[in-house]
Amino acid sequence: MPTNDPSTPRSGSLRLILTAVVVALNLFVMALLAYTLSEAKDTREQEVRREVETLSTLLDNNFTSSADKIDLTLREAANRLEQDLRQRGHLDDRAGAALLTDWRAWISGLARLSVVDETGTLRCEAPGAPTGDKGAFAVFEDFEIHRNTPFSGLVTSKPIIGPVTQIWQIVFSRRFNYPDGRFAGMVRASIPVSDFTHLLSQLDLGPHGVAVLRSADTGLITRYPWTQQHPWEIGAKIFSRELGAVITSGVEMATFHTDEAGFSLERIESFRRLSSVPFFLVIGKGADDYLAQWRADVIKGICVAGIFLLVTILSARLTWELFMLSESAAERSRMLLRNASDGIHILDSRGDVIDVSDSFCRMLGYDRDDIIGRNVAEWDAGEPPGEQLRRGALEIASGSGATFETRIRHRDGTLIDVEVTSRPLILDGASVLHSAARDIRDRKAAEQQILRLRDIYAALSQTNQCIVRCTGREDLFRTICDIAIRFGRFRMAWIGLVDESKRAVVPFEAAGQGIGYLEGLHVSVDPRSPLSGGPIGQTVIQQHSHVINDFLGFSEGKLWYARVAAFGFCAAAAFPLYTRGHVIGTLALYSDAANFFTPELVALLDEMALDISYALDRLELDAERRTLEFELAKLSMAVEQSPVTVVITDLDGIIQYVNPAFTETSGYSRDEALGRNPSIVSSGERPKTDYAEMWTQIKGGQPWTGRFRNRRKDGSLYWEEAVIAPVRNAEGEICQFIGIKQDITKRVEAEEGLAYLAHYDPLTNLPNRLLGRDRMERAMVAADREGSKAALMVVNIDHFKRVNDSLGHSTGDAFLKAVVERLRGGVRETDTFSRQAGDEFMIVLSSVDDSESINRVAAGLLERMVPPFSIDGIELSSSVSIGIAIFPDDGRSFDQLFRRADAAMYTAKEAGRNTYRFYADRMNADANEYLLILNNLRRALDQGEFVLHYQPQLSIATGRVVGAEALIRWQHPDLGLLSPARFISIAEDSGRIVEIGEWVLREACRQAALWRGMDDLAVAVNLSAVQFRRGGLLACVKGALDDSGFDPARLELELTESILLRDTANVLSTVKRLKSLGVKLSIDDFGTGYSSLAYLTRFDLDRLKIDQSFIREVKSDNNADTIVRTIIQLAHGLNLKTVAEGVEDAATLEIVRRYGCDDVQGFHFSRPIPAEDFAAYVRRVNGDGDVRPVAPDHR
Repeated sequence: MPTNDPSTPRSGSLRLILTAVVVALNLFVMALLAYTLSEAKDTREQEVRREVETLSTLLDNNFTSSADKIDLTLREAANRLEQDLRQRGHLDDRAGAALLTDWRAWISGLARLSVVDETGTLRCEAPGAPTGDKGAFAVFEDFEIHRNTPFSGLVTSKPIIGPVTQIWQIVFSRRFNYPDGRFAGMVRASIPVSDFTHLLSQLDLGPHGVAVLRSADTGLITRYPWTQQHPWEIGAKIFSRELGAVITSGVEMATFHTDEAGFSLERIESFRRLSSVPFFLVIGKGADDYLAQWRADVIKGICVAGIFLLVTILSARLTWELFMLSESAAERSRMLLRNASDGIHILDSRGDVIDVSDSFCRMLGYDRDDIIGRNVAEWDAGEPPGEQLRRGALEIASGSGATFETRIRHRDGTLIDVEVTSRPLILDGASVLHSAARDIRDRKAAEQQILRLRDIYAALSQTNQCIVRCTGREDLFRTICDIAIRFGRFRMAWIGLVDESKRAVVPFEAAGQGIGYLEGLHVSVDPRSPLSGGPIGQTVIQQHSHVINDFLGFSEGKLWYARVAAFGFCAAAAFPLYTRGHVIGTLALYSDAANFFTPELVALLDEMALDISYALDRLELDAERRTLEFELAKLSMAVEQSPVTVVITDLDGIIQYVNPAFTETSGYSRDEALGRNPSIVSSGERPKTDYAEMWTQIKGGQPWTGRFRNRRKDGSLYWEEAVIAPVRNAEGEICQFIGIKQDITKRVEAEEGLAYLAHYDPLTNLPNRLLGRDRMERAMVAADREGSKAALMVVNIDHFKRVNDSLGHSTGDAFLKAVVERLRGGVRETDTFSRQAGDEFMIVLSSVDDSESINRVAAGLLERMVPPFSIDGIELSSSVSIGIAIFPDDGRSFDQLFRRADAAMYTAKEAGRNTYRFYADRMNADANEYLLILNNLRRALDQGEFVLHYQPQLSIATGRVVGAEALIRWQHPDLGLLSPARFISIAEDSGRIVEIGEWVLREACRQAALWRGMDDLAVAVNLSAVQFRRGGLLACVKGALDDSGFDPARLELELTESILLRDTANVLSTVKRLKSLGVKLSIDDFGTGYSSLAYLTRFDLDRLKIDQSFIREVKSDNNADTIVRTIIQLAHGLNLKTVAEGVEDAATLEIVRRYGCDDVQGFHFSRPIPAEDFAAYVRRVNGDGDVRPVAPDHR
C-alpha cells in the first residue's frame, strides 16, 4: 500500500528538484526586469531633456519677438520725438500722449509707455496723464546709461518698482536727442513682472516643475510656481550648485540634473541665455512628475515578479500535493464513507447491512455495530412495507440504479421522510447495493407551505373579484367566508362585528365545518375580561392580526380548549377589518392542522383583510356619494332656478358653470361663457388694480364684496353687486371660485340721480358750489404734494342782469348755457369749471407752474366772448370779468382764496370790465405785458416792426463763413427791440405764428438773394410746429423761392424734434415734398427731445444742430462732453453734418474741433447782426480764412 509520509526517499528527491527549478526561474525573471526598467528610465530622461530644451527655445523665440517689437516701437517713438524737436524746438506733451496711446495699443501687454526729458522729468505717458512724482526718473539706472552713452541703443532694466504704478516691472528704453545730438531724454516701455509670471504659468511642467527668469547678475525676476513657503523674492540669488556651475562656465545653454537649493526636489533643468534681453531662463521638470509612470512600472514589475515567484512556488506546491494526494487516495476513500453527510449504507443481495456511514447511524439513532449485519426491513416504514428491500433486489438483478422516497423509523419511533438513491456495485467479486438516504423533512414542509400559499393566493384573487362585484356588506361577508373555505381550504371561517353597546364581537356571517362552534360563543373586547384573551378579542383590542398555531400549547386557551377540540380545530387566526381607519370587526379562520399559520401565510391574509377593509370603505363611500348626489341634485335645481347670477370658475378664472340667470342678465349663452374669462362682460371702466386686489383677496381665502359696471352682449351697460368667495375641497385647499351677482342697475341709477343733484347744477350741468369747493381743496393738496401751484378764477358775466330783465328768464337761461359752452372750451379737462350762483362761475386750474399759463387761460376766455351770441334769433354781445388768486401765494384755505379772487374780479369790473386781474399787483404787470404783446402782434406785421438779424456759421475745417441763421427781432415802439423769447410763444398761442413765419421765410430769401459775392452761403430759417399743423407750408416755401429767385440749395429749413414726432405720416409726406424743391433740412436743438432716434433714418435730413445747453457745459460736465461726442459720431455715421451752437470761447471751439464737428456758431465769433453788418463781417472773415472772433459794428 502506498504511504503519504513525506520523509520517504521518493518524496525527498522530488522536493529537491522542485526547489531548484523555482529558484532558477525566479533569478532569470528578476534580472530581465531590472535591465528593462533601467533602459526605460534612461529613455524617459532623454525625452524630458528634449522637452525642456524645446520649451526654453520656444520661450527664447517669444521673448525675442516681443523685444524686437518693443524695440521697433521705441525706435519709431524716438524718431518721431526727434522730428518734433526739429520742428517745434520743444516737446509737445499732448501730441506725445496721443502718439504713445496709439503705439501702446499696437503692443499687447505693455503697462505704460512714457517719455522722460533730459532732466529726468516724466513729460507724458499712456494710458492716462502723468501722476505722482514726475521728477523721480533721474535716479534710475537706464536714465544714467542713456545720458552718459550717446549710442546706448535698447537698454533693458533689472526689475524695478514703477514710480507711478508702484508695481514690479521691467523697463525697455531708448535715447532720443536734440537736433544738435545732445541728450534730450528717453522713451520707456514698462512691462509688469506679473506678465512674465503669467507667460511662465502657461507652461505645462507638472506639479513639481519650475520655470525661472533671472537677470544677468543671477537676480530673480520671476518664477512659476511662486510658493510662499520658499524664500523667493525679486532679486534673490538663491539657486542650486549645479545651476551656479553652469552660469559660471559661460555656456549659452545647458541641460543638467539638479536638486532645488535647500528643498531636495530632483529635476532635469534646461538653462538658456536669452538672445534678445540680458536675462537667462531655467525650465525644469520634477522627477516626481516625469518618473511617476516609471516608478509605477517599477512597482508593477516588482508585483509581477512577486506573482511569478508565488506562482512557481504554488506550482511546485501543487505538484507536491498531487503526489501526496495520490499517496493518500486510499485513506481518503475509507474516510469518505465514514464521514459522508447522506446516510450511506451498503447492502448485500438479501438486504443485510455490510457497511454504513456515521451519518446513517445518527439518522437511525443506533451505533455502528448495532446496524451492521441487520436487515434493512427492520427500520423500513415505507408504503407498502418492504418497498426498499424489493427495490434493492430489482436493482441488483437488473444492474441499474434508482431514486425513490420512503420513510424510515428512528430508534425512538419517529418516522423520517427520506430520499434514497441506490445503484448496484461489484465489491470483492460480489454484487452489492450502494444506497444513500437523505433527510427530506424540511423539503416536505416547504412543499406543504407552497401548497398552502397557492391556496391563499387563489383566495386572495377571488376576494379581489368579489370586492368588485359585491354591492352590499351582507353579500360581501357571505362571499368572503365561502372563498376562505373553497379556495383557502380552511375548516371554518366567520366574520364578526364589534357591538360597542355589548363590548363584544358578534358573529355576522360564517361558512365551513363546525359552524355550531359559534352557538353561544361570547368574545369580549374589554381588556379586563378573561373572555378577551383569544385571537378575536386580542385582534380588536390590539388592532392587528393575532394567531394561535396550537391550541394545545396555548396557555390562555384552557377556557375553550375542550370546545375547539370537539370541533377538530388545531389552529386559528383573526384579522382586523377597518372602516375609515377604525376596527369594526374581524375575519376569523380555523385550521385542523397545527402550525398552519406561517408568517408568509399570515402576511397574505393580512393583505386579504386590508382588501376587505378597502371594500367596506368603498361601499360606505358609495352610499355617501349617492346621498350627496341626491342633495347635489336638489342644490343644482335651486341654483338653476335662482333669480340671481351664479358663476363658478377654476383657479385661473376660467368659467366652468353659469346658471340661466347669467344668460338672462348678460345675453351670453352657457356655451358662449364656458371656457372663457368673466371679463367677457367687463365694461373696461374699472381700474386693473381693483381686479388685482380682488384676486389677491379671494386667492388668500377671503370673500370679496363689491360692485361692477358690466357690458351685455348687445353692448348695453348694467350694474351688478357681487359676492365672490373661494371654494375649498375636503383637504381645505382652494379649488374653485364662486360668484353670486345681482343686477342693481335701477338702484344705482336712482343713487346716481340723487348724487348728481347734490353736486351738479341742473341748468348748466356744471359742478355746483359744493363740488367746486371740493375740487379746489383737492387741487391744493396735490399742489402741496407736488411742489406746484393752483389757481382759483372767479368769472362773472358782465351786464347779465340786463339780459334777464329785458328778455326774460328763459332767454337768460339759454344765454347762460351758451356762455358756459363757450367758456368750457377754454379750460383743460383736468381743470374744474363750476357754477357758484346766478351769473358767477369758478374755474380751478391745477398744477400751475407760472403766471404765463394763467395769463393764457384768462386771455383765452376773454377772446372766446368776443363773437356775438345768437339766442332765439336775437344777437347778444357780452364779456366777462375775471379775478384770480393763486395757492399758496395768496392764501392756504379755500375761503381765503375765494374772497381774494372775488375781490380781484371786482377790481377787473372797476377797470372797465372785459378784463382780468390778479389779486397781487406784482403779477398784474406780467398780465398787462402779455395783453399788450398779444394786442400789438395784430399790427406788428402791418406796421413793418419785425426785422431779421443773422448769426454767422463758420466751417471749422476752412475757417470761412459758410452760412447764417436768420433770427427775428421785434422793434416795438414802446418796449424797444424784443428777442423772440418775449413774443414767439404768445404768437403761437394766438395762431399769428403762421403769418410771422411766412414773413421770416420770404424776407430771408429776399435778403440773401440781394447779397453779392456770397453765392455759396446758406441761410437757415426756423419752422414752427404750428406751420406744419396749419398746412400750406409747401406753397409758402415755393412762393418765397419763386418771388425772390433765391437758389433752393442755399435755403436750410430748421425743424425741431417735436415736429417730426407729431402726426409722423403727414410730416413725412410734407418733408419729402420740401426736399423735392431742392432745399436742405436740419434738426434744431438736437439732443433735448425725449424721442426715438428712428426718425433720423426715415427723414431725409442734411444737418444736426447740437443744442447750446450741451455745448456750454462741455468743458465742465462729463455727461455733456459724452453727449456732444456721441451726437457727432452718430451724425457722421448717418452721413449728416453737425453744427455746434453756443460756442463762446476758444476752449469750447478746440473741444468740438477735436471731436470732428463740421461747423460752429456762437458769440465767440459774432452775435446775431443786421443784414448790412453781416455782409461786412463775411468779407472780413473770408478774406484771411482764419477761424477767429470778429467784433461786428453794432448799431
